[in-house]
Amino acid sequence: MTLCNKEYPEIMIYDIFCLYLKNNFFLPFYHFFKMYYRILIHQKNFTMKSLLPFVAIVFFACKGNPEAENINMIGTYKIVSNSVKSDTEDTTYTNRNQLKIYTDEYMMYANWNSDDSISGFGIGSYGINHDTLIENVVYSARDTMIYDAESSFILTIEQTPTGYVQTIPEMTTARGSKYTLKEDYERVGTGAKSSLDGSWRLDKRMEITGTDTVNVEQTQYKAFWSGYFIWGNTYTDSLGKKRTGIGYGTFEMVGPDKLKENMMSSTFAEVRGQAFDINIDMNGPDVYIQTINHPSGTKSVESYVRLKK
Repeated sequence: MTLCNKEYPEIMIYDIFCLYLKNNFFLPFYHFFKMYYRILIHQKNFTMKSLLPFVAIVFFACKGNPEAENINMIGTYKIVSNSVKSDTEDTTYTNRNQLKIYTDEYMMYANWNSDDSISGFGIGSYGINHDTLIENVVYSARDTMIYDAESSFILTIEQTPTGYVQTIPEMTTARGSKYTLKEDYERVGTGAKSSLDGSWRLDKRMEITGTDTVNVEQTQYKAFWSGYFIWGNTYTDSLGKKRTGIGYGTFEMVGPDKLKENMMSSTFAEVRGQAFDINIDMNGPDVYIQTINHPSGTKSVESYVRLKK
């Protein structure tokens, strides 16, 4: 780059403008501008006034392009329906129990099927390009299957007055057949804000009964946003088999260190529809400890670490 030129001091404007065009991916304008600049230099006619027409063209072309704006997905959503379409199936389901949260950096979903009691969840970061959403799932599970290798999904998003519709055109079953998945969501967030808003990973869990403390090995994630929460975990059952558990519902801070969770849906029938009073201890903005005192006298203590990109 030539940022100083005694004969043509306006060249620095050329350098800065070229850098802007390249960094903002306006490559066609960038190449045309280079050609336009060479002509002006050859004619010894490069002035600020000669640059203005081109700047105006770029400004109005970019400003007038509605596709340059990315959709905003931040919020909490409840599924209304989902449809599966393939060469052999075209079915729409309206009885699914699923909640999905998009924080400012991460997304998390959890579902429970009342027909077969199978649960699933997933968590990961996401990116947006206009109306296309890319979800980078870092951990997911469904029933006895666990997926801890990162996988990406490309979703086409159509925002609606009440929520949005997402479409994934190239899903693959366990047997290798292809199908298109479409899901319709409605926004359900309350708009409430809290210090817990975000996505979290369980770091440590303990069950304390009297003087006995048992460390529980478990993979668990949790998300809070707009008055709603989701948790999902994988655990080992009494037969030594890996299982998936989920829960989601509403929450509110009833004090600076007290949280009330109202369980709307869960893998576990005994907690559905129940309310839980939880003590919260924030250890800075990125670590918190929650404690639940059960009627049996057992105390559950869980330590969480905030997920960051």
